[in-house]
Amino acid sequence: MSAEAKQKVVTQSEILQFVERLAAAGIGKGLYVAVDPSQADLEVGDLARKAQDRNGIALRVITDPERLLQESVQWSPFPLERCLESFPQLLVQRLKDFHCGKDSQYEWAGMLSAAASEAV
Repeated sequence: MSAEAKQKVVTQSEILQFVERLAAAGIGKGLYVAVDPSQADLEVGDLARKAQDRNGIALRVITDPERLLQESVQWSPFPLERCLESFPQLLVQRLKDFHCGKDSQYEWAGMLSAAASEAV
């Protein structure tokens, strides 16, 4: 499984290029997260079918921070309480690993905090 996350508007073509890179690398599953508030509808069902039909890739596309948080907790091997305690720190560390600036870190934290508040 390979994942890519973007905080900018993306197109179906960009996501399908990601799928092609997965296929070329022999990776059969992909997750693409596009959470810009201005993101147009990506027709994720259509994208998933194209990824499977063209490249044999099982693709999941997430465009909503709330759904990202829900999926992360759902598929985590840890209990809910541990997820909720550790997720913020893990997110900040991952953003630092990718050399994201403080503004980006605060933006991600704000989006996920809002999503967590709505989910409760």
